[in-house]
Amino acid sequence: MRIVRRDRARADILDIFEHIFGNDEDAADRWLDAVNETIDRVIAKNPRIGVKRDYGRPALVGFRMLAVGNFPNYLVFYRIDGTVIRIVRVLHGARDIPNVLDPPDT
Repeated sequence: MRIVRRDRARADILDIFEHIFGNDEDAADRWLDAVNETIDRVIAKNPRIGVKRDYGRPALVGFRMLAVGNFPNYLVFYRIDGTVIRIVRVLHGARDIPNVLDPPDT
């Protein structure tokens, strides 16, 4: 399957890298490696590994969520569309996720 990172997901990754870990280069590098590993290896090889998360909202049906390896407070939200895996958002678990995702950037 092909992976497509939506613009908002790319921005999330950059924001987290810069703002959360910007003061610690080693942590920033480890986090970036972990998020890329989660997306490019774990999700790409087994797209249905993520837990379905629609939060009871029709617009979010089909969303899946998987924690970033070694950084379980960070979550990758994605959809499977035929042969394409769309990475929609990467968020910290403490956020108001249903409201951040709805309406979805699909």
